[in-house]
Amino acid sequence: MILPIYQNLSEKLEKYIADNGITGRMPGVLKLSRELGVHHVTLSKAMRILEKKGVLSINGTKGTFVHESSVKRPKHHVIALVGADAEQVESKEILTRLNEAARRSGYHVIGITFEEGLYQRNKAILLNFPVDGFLFRMSSLRREQAELLRREEFPMVSGARKEGYPWLDQTDCDHHAGYSLLLDRLLALGHRRIAFLEFDRVPEYRFYLNNIRRVFEEKLGDAFDPDLFYAKERGRDLLLEYGEDYWEIYPERALKFWFALPEPPTAVIAPLPLLIRIDRFLEKMKIKVPQNVSLMLVSSSGKMEYKKFSGIVYDEYDMLLWGLHCLLDRLNGKVMEPQHYFQKPVFHEGASVGKAPEKYEKILNKRGEI
Repeated sequence: MILPIYQNLSEKLEKYIADNGITGRMPGVLKLSRELGVHHVTLSKAMRILEKKGVLSINGTKGTFVHESSVKRPKHHVIALVGADAEQVESKEILTRLNEAARRSGYHVIGITFEEGLYQRNKAILLNFPVDGFLFRMSSLRREQAELLRREEFPMVSGARKEGYPWLDQTDCDHHAGYSLLLDRLLALGHRRIAFLEFDRVPEYRFYLNNIRRVFEEKLGDAFDPDLFYAKERGRDLLLEYGEDYWEIYPERALKFWFALPEPPTAVIAPLPLLIRIDRFLEKMKIKVPQNVSLMLVSSSGKMEYKKFSGIVYDEYDMLLWGLHCLLDRLNGKVMEPQHYFQKPVFHEGASVGKAPEKYEKILNKRGEI
């Protein structure tokens, strides 16, 4: 952790370098410490901060040199929110609110989104936008983009945790806390056959599902059944094959699979868009909620439009706002260690959760066809 005294002095020193137009070799530490009115040891620590930032290059007895960045860009005072589809109501609302916050610092936020395959065909496409930094929604930041933007010295914040990137500013939901909370509540009500439905992820984000699975294994112990942990297909692949109908097809497949098992689930945890469809299909199957099956939601909308469902709610706007402020700090020259913000869940009490049924046969005998 950088102490405020060193951080403040590093900012003062960086301003001193800019104001005096210093290039090449820096004046000696003793001379600088006298001019700035600080102890030479304190100044040396502040210079190390600027070295980490890339402003200075410290070469032992050869001296300290001002690093000339190979990247020269004009300031646009614009930040890109990647993955913001302006046609979606929720995205439009988030973009509007972020702009209101950014304008107070003299910045604007634009939303950009395009088909995922375009990244692969033109890996440098992000460099074509007149922006100063990038804020990535959810898991939209890919490895190639992160490495490219880092090389080009663009500040960025990922809206999803990325393992193996200690230098990257990141924000996300605290999934461990959230799923632990859901499972603890269901276990307290006697549930052991607890199912989970999500889409599969690209390999670099599959750790997200693996981490959730570990929570299920820890909480359920011997009662954990891998057949009930359903994350078999990617949403994008299903979209290309079925169009928007994939939202109906995928949960239907999961339910048919689960209710063909000798012991079907007595509770299901799923993201809100999938849970809505599960609820409809269960009604068609004449399976009552919550008498026969309990439903738990996971939502990132920050508001509860479907109040009937119990579950956890995260606020994506709050996470993106944190990311925006982090970007603004870096664009304004603030020296910081890599920043992480993992939001704790809020539990919403609905009417979709009850005690586990005493016998699975009660569900099986009443089961209908989808």
